[in-house]
Amino acid sequence: MQIEFFLKQKNCSRSISLPSGEILNLTWNLKDEYPKPYPAKKGLQEWYKNTPKRKDNKQEEYARDKGGTIKNCMPVFDILSTGYIIPLVDPVSIEIDGNEIEYGDEGRLLFSGHVLNQYTNAPFEDEYVCKYDNIWVVKTPPGYSCLFTQPFYQSNKSFTMLPAIVDTDTYENAVAFPFTIKKDSKKIEIPKGYPMVQVIPFKREEWTHTIFDEVFEDKVQKITQSLDKTGIDAYKSLYWSKKSYE
Repeated sequence: MQIEFFLKQKNCSRSISLPSGEILNLTWNLKDEYPKPYPAKKGLQEWYKNTPKRKDNKQEEYARDKGGTIKNCMPVFDILSTGYIIPLVDPVSIEIDGNEIEYGDEGRLLFSGHVLNQYTNAPFEDEYVCKYDNIWVVKTPPGYSCLFTQPFYQSNKSFTMLPAIVDTDTYENAVAFPFTIKKDSKKIEIPKGYPMVQVIPFKREEWTHTIFDEVFEDKVQKITQSLDKTGIDAYKSLYWSKKSYE
């Protein structure tokens, strides 16, 4: 299967009213060199790349009493490396002054916001909700949608992207990405190329569920024994399937 990224726009112009009443006529143009979407596996976060596979930071063969780290957990690797990353194409600074939000720098026309009554009663109603007006139209084959979320395990404490699912096989338009900022924040700087959103395509299918009273004790015991025998990479070597996103 193939996911496609199309540019929605290379420039935009808009008039902005400042709290002072001043009107700013702004223009934004996409530069010749700009960050493009890329497979998540090609942009693994630094904290993950720098984590050793053993708690004692040695590379020798696994010993159970030494213990592995999160680096050995293939489910974590899968969620970090699944899908694609949409980076920020221009830097932006966001200043909060009272109840006013001001965007600065080159990318200010790529950002906007939501008024409080649009998300009253939401669990983040006590925060500001801003919006990154993404320039990419994401297109998937018929029957496939996309989960848009903050990159998993991202060490970002300044803002939180709000996840959503979009039927990108029929919605041929750029998806705007809202994010929350705590009201005690003062200024946030987001650099060019920052990994704003992780995109995970998936096939829409109908599911049902069944609950059984039987206990999986025998199977669980066999798997536990196999994990003990194989060591630190047991799940990877015995049960894990490689996923491909290029």
